[in-house]
Amino acid sequence: MDTTANDSKNCQIDPALQDTSDRLEALKEIAVRVVGYTTDPSDRLLLFREQACDIGFNLTKAEASGYLAKALGQDLAIPEPKKGGDNLNVVPQPFLWDGVIMSGRQNLLVAPPKVGKSALMVALAAASLRQESQFLGVGITQHINKFIIVGTDQNESDWWTLFKREGLGKETVDENGEKKHLLHDRVILWTLEDRVQLTNEGIEAIRIQADANPGSLVLIDTYHACIGLLGIEESSSEFDGPARQLEQALAGTNSTTVLVHHTNKSVSGGNAITASRGNNSLSAAVSWSVLLNWLRVPEEGQVQTDHRIAVKPMGRGQAQSIVIELTDDGWRSHGSGDAAMAAEAFSEAEDSLVGQIASVYDHACTLWENEVHTTATEVSAQCRMTNQQALRYLNQLVKRGLLVRDGVVPSIKAGRPAVLFKPAQSFLNTPPEDVRLMKEMSFIDSEASRAHEINNKTHFSHKEPSPGSTRIKTTIETNLSVERLQNGEWRNGWVVADGSNPDSVTIAKLGQPNYRIKNLRWTVDIRPCQGSPFTTTQKKRRF
Repeated sequence: MDTTANDSKNCQIDPALQDTSDRLEALKEIAVRVVGYTTDPSDRLLLFREQACDIGFNLTKAEASGYLAKALGQDLAIPEPKKGGDNLNVVPQPFLWDGVIMSGRQNLLVAPPKVGKSALMVALAAASLRQESQFLGVGITQHINKFIIVGTDQNESDWWTLFKREGLGKETVDENGEKKHLLHDRVILWTLEDRVQLTNEGIEAIRIQADANPGSLVLIDTYHACIGLLGIEESSSEFDGPARQLEQALAGTNSTTVLVHHTNKSVSGGNAITASRGNNSLSAAVSWSVLLNWLRVPEEGQVQTDHRIAVKPMGRGQAQSIVIELTDDGWRSHGSGDAAMAAEAFSEAEDSLVGQIASVYDHACTLWENEVHTTATEVSAQCRMTNQQALRYLNQLVKRGLLVRDGVVPSIKAGRPAVLFKPAQSFLNTPPEDVRLMKEMSFIDSEASRAHEINNKTHFSHKEPSPGSTRIKTTIETNLSVERLQNGEWRNGWVVADGSNPDSVTIAKLGQPNYRIKNLRWTVDIRPCQGSPFTTTQKKRRF
């Protein structure tokens, strides 16, 4: 232990405490006293280090935290462990939004800016307040009492836009002709103008509201904005301190807390923990983490044209990933997130193919139209390369998830048996169950979340489809030549295989009817072919 003087204060040993054992006992007593002074972890640490210095101990933060932790738990007797044959108290994991937002716990919602995290939480809260059984096709298992928002990241006007869309606000005109924007009576709101921070005072104010309204949803939006005046750096190990203090304060209120936090500057894939900005202590402090990110993250400098959002909870068993989108008609679901993200990864993998490896892949797909496998020998002959090169390309395609190995056949000559390869079945012939369900769960207007307003309806009544809806209801002609949006560019070489649902069109590669891409949106992901239906590579390729 370092007992030298620090930069701020010289630690002098009290003459009455020269004996080391006496000083250590005094240090432990100081820790117990400090624990009783305040519940603020930062204040505890500062006070304890100062008083430890008075008796000659220059403690590091880690050393001081260890003594304080021991003081906090010194009165807790260690219980007998559970043993073989003992009954375990197993309680089902509770959720507010099934598999996405955990109930009665602290959740971390991580997303890049402008993805729609605030809008999503407002829509979820509105659905729960309306006693709805589902939101975006996922069950609502708890109906909240009130919606408590510490919305320090947005002003009142910005919050009003979200409330109005979801029916949590109402416009009226007073007797003087002045327009009024009335907040719903089950919403409690602090905004940018209020400058509420997660200080002792701020947390106490939140606790009072949560205690008066048990079973509420508490939204901290954003966590960074709510600790901005506390002087805590995102890289600091103390970054999680206010979150832990808030959780302790809300214990017993049966409230569900969602901390909204930003991702790193650039994030693609991963999970909420790896994507979360700053020290990972915040991720460790919460019970449940959820990552919101664009399903298709554009290349650097490219405009975001696909506005589908992947919702990816971090957890085991009950975690439920979905794909959603905020449209002019409110939030819509595109179904299973795992299936959509797998399909997108598959699409990106095949889009990245160039040169000879692309030729090998196309040849394998062509053969499989007639359920014929390919081998390194066959590829070598058709694509004009050595057997070793062909095998290397085939194995690379397996690693990318585009091909699978499907048995072996004895070699014609003496030597090793030839490995059989075929395209990955998941996205070619028979779609798996989750892909089928994903297609079936693409909801229409009546399932949208947009608030239920106007036409003599209260702001808690259900919305009917808009008479002036512009959503396409017609069927897209089968075998129509189309272009697909890939990496910001429209690329031809596709035809419509199934156009019965314009929001979930299936296309097939020209000349390869079994090579299909599903769940594409008309005029967004695909459009009528603007020129020749053939791609440049299709014109030049020879087999």
